[in-house]
Amino acid sequence: MLDSKYEWLINSGVDSTLLLTPSEHITLLNALGHFAAPAAAPVVLNVVWIAALLWVCPYFGDTPSERIVGLAWGILGAGALQFAIQITVLARNGIRLRRARAWHDRKVREVLQIMKSADQGISENDYLRVVFHKTASLIAAASETGAVLAGADSSLRKRMFEYGKEGVIAFQLVDDVLDYIGSEKDLGKRPLQDLREGKITLPLIHALREAGDGDQRKTGEILDRRRFSDREISFLAKMVARNGGLEYTKRRAKSFVGRGKRHLAFLPSSPARDGLTSLSDYIVSRTH
Repeated sequence: MLDSKYEWLINSGVDSTLLLTPSEHITLLNALGHFAAPAAAPVVLNVVWIAALLWVCPYFGDTPSERIVGLAWGILGAGALQFAIQITVLARNGIRLRRARAWHDRKVREVLQIMKSADQGISENDYLRVVFHKTASLIAAASETGAVLAGADSSLRKRMFEYGKEGVIAFQLVDDVLDYIGSEKDLGKRPLQDLREGKITLPLIHALREAGDGDQRKTGEILDRRRFSDREISFLAKMVARNGGLEYTKRRAKSFVGRGKRHLAFLPSSPARDGLTSLSDYIVSRTH
């Protein structure tokens, strides 16, 4: 099953970017400076606003509840003003807001509903598309941010975006494999937990693609029931391994990491580039 927060986003159509931009913009603005003053400015500004609001709090009403409501509205208004100022500064530095389309994309929402219902008909391309919109797009944007703040040209910005995207997709695919082969100690959860929750991930998608009619029919019967016994979970895990689902997913993860590392070749040799390369290698070698 999908987490409740995704369920809420799907049903409401709320743009998830709106929930993330305030904190992201504060971080970006702080990073634009060279020393402590830019980082301290938002903190000082908030302290001054709150102190001023507390000073005028008695004028908000005659009862404590009225004063609390007035104080809350004042803080909210001050935050909105600060946010508006930050947007302006971001624009002056070449950083533009781009509206995320993931939760408004009808196909993405349909695929999420398919995943939720444990429908084995989801394709590999659809699954990777969901991974991108659910997680990779945000991390890819963060990866691109460094190039933006450094004043890099559009070509390098795109390469850094692609590096982040490929890496996060690979990370998710490794997660999919670890759900089958990892230990509870390493994962912090029971093995096969995604499978128990009815989540269709790439190992199962590929295994069903390669499986014979018997395995496909029995797997379909199990998934249609939505509630799986330990014996059925064991069958699904063995079916995935028998039909190459785990090895295929590992190869795909390595492929995405390789593509991401190729984008780093356009960066000058430096400890920073070496660190990004090591991060990519870690993604496919991790055990938790």
